[in-house]
Amino acid sequence: MTSAKKGPALPDKARALRELAEKRFIERQAQLPEQLHHLTTVQAQKLLHELRVHQIELEVQNEELHRAQAQLKSSRARYRDLYDQAPVGYLTLDARGQILTANSTAAKMLKVKNETLAGEPLTRFILPEDQDTFYLHRKKLEKGGTQECELRLLSTGSAAFWVRLDSAMWLRDEGSPECRMAVMDITERKLAEAEKQRLMEQLSKKRKEIDDFIYLVIHDLATPLINMRGFCQNLMMDFDELRKVIDPVLKQEEVRNAVEQITGERIPAALDYIAENALKTHRLMDAVLKVSRTGLVETKPETLDANAALKRVLTALRYQVEKEGAEVKTVHLPPCKAAPGTLDHVFNNLISNAVKYRDKTRKLIITVRGVKAAGGKVVYSVSDNGLGIKEADMPKIFQVFYRGNVPGADKGEGVGLSLARTLAEQSGGRIWAESEEGKGAVFFVEMPA
Repeated sequence: MTSAKKGPALPDKARALRELAEKRFIERQAQLPEQLHHLTTVQAQKLLHELRVHQIELEVQNEELHRAQAQLKSSRARYRDLYDQAPVGYLTLDARGQILTANSTAAKMLKVKNETLAGEPLTRFILPEDQDTFYLHRKKLEKGGTQECELRLLSTGSAAFWVRLDSAMWLRDEGSPECRMAVMDITERKLAEAEKQRLMEQLSKKRKEIDDFIYLVIHDLATPLINMRGFCQNLMMDFDELRKVIDPVLKQEEVRNAVEQITGERIPAALDYIAENALKTHRLMDAVLKVSRTGLVETKPETLDANAALKRVLTALRYQVEKEGAEVKTVHLPPCKAAPGTLDHVFNNLISNAVKYRDKTRKLIITVRGVKAAGGKVVYSVSDNGLGIKEADMPKIFQVFYRGNVPGADKGEGVGLSLARTLAEQSGGRIWAESEEGKGAVFFVEMPA
């Protein structure tokens, strides 16, 4: 009896698979008829058919297995490319903080070869001053969830650079903890923040210098202006006394008329002009001082009673409103959140402007309303039937020192609306206006509820 010809030596896995197949063949052989030659033709054909079908099934399964392996290989390649060439670095660390795996981006950041990172402690690449930051970061990770921190890393042969770490803890298949970490280079952002801080400090310093200069100039100018107004008033009283003294002496009509024209008209008119311009200059300096100081004090919003604020304003403006025969209509106003004094200034400015820019041919009616709006806001409105605002002037009315171009109106210093808008915005609000020339204007003030 000749022995079977032995094939080439099989690899360990293939040998094990062959032994498993032979074992199963022996088990299944027991299920076959004892004497195959006793099979009828029909039985033999049926058995052959089953074997061929089974063979085809194996071939189909083998083809599907090959396709699945190809897809898996392609998927692994895509995953490897996605992981390895990601725009951020990826690291996995063990419980001791040693690097298990790293993608190419992380290796490029640290300027080392990828294969040399395995087994290295990440602390080797962390700036000594930031070691405590990383230690606290790892402690927070023990509590679970995703944690983040910002620190500086040292790359081989280069200066330190800023990164943001986004980390989370996972349990590996064998149960040991693993830290998965995304590393994003934020050096440019940090440099921009530092530059912004430097510029802000410079700006704050320059702003203080300008404000101090403005304050000193206004302080030095205020005293002579006050003296000028005082001496103008004294001169007016002196001229009144002078006229009484010389009145009995003025017998000649021509002399009397000449003196009367000088002391009764020209000099008082000149003094009035000087006093009026001194007052305007003083008001303008006050306005400049207010503008220079706006925004320097930190605002702390509080819940404000809008009705109480409006009542205070109307009490202060009572003489002005009654003098012009105006009527102010009000309804109950909802409260809002703003810095103390904000509503007082806003209402005072808007109502004063309505009186200032009134239509002198009809009775002035001012209406103040307030409603709760969507998004946790309150909207107040101050409407009037005055002269209105020209369409060309609408974009300019909130500019500082812009006083408008309304014939017949008493012009102010041009800072009221600008200050009102600034104060409202500091408390998270805003102001805008709608108007039709000749029919009046409506100013809206939106504030947090």
